[in-house]
Amino acid sequence: MMNLIKIIIFAVLIIVGKAQSNDNQTPLDRIAFYEAMKSGNLTVIENQLKEVSQINDQSLDAFRGALLMRKADLLNQLKSKISTFKLGHDLLEAMILKDKSNVEFRFLRLMIQENVPKVIKYQSHIEEDKTIILNSFSSLPSWFKKILKDYGKSSNQLGELQEDKYK
Repeated sequence: MMNLIKIIIFAVLIIVGKAQSNDNQTPLDRIAFYEAMKSGNLTVIENQLKEVSQINDQSLDAFRGALLMRKADLLNQLKSKISTFKLGHDLLEAMILKDKSNVEFRFLRLMIQENVPKVIKYQSHIEEDKTIILNSFSSLPSWFKKILKDYGKSSNQLGELQEDKYK
């Protein structure tokens, strides 16, 4: 029975992954990207970073930036943590400045802000990003709504996506 459930979940992920490619202009595998971000595994994150870096699309700098900031959390040396985080921060922030209305970029930043240690002082846009995400939710593609709702299960900021009004 458990194997059947695993097969069904895997099939749903594949279907969502295929559906997402119709909703996006970039060839990025969003499911693999968000799984890497969630994993907390340095090797998985580095592999995803390589995948994203092989795609020649400047709009993916936001995703590269988010991966770099997530990677920084997993590094051992403080100097490497700081330089990797700063590089990722610069990439993500530059893309948000270019496209302030991009909800996915705002979500990437919110994920980082919500999970980065307070000492980093990278929490100043949480409310702004949260508001943009929640106000845009109804117009987002279904694959992205699913990712947001899944993240919302463990989020202090997006927990309200579990409410009935966000179906």
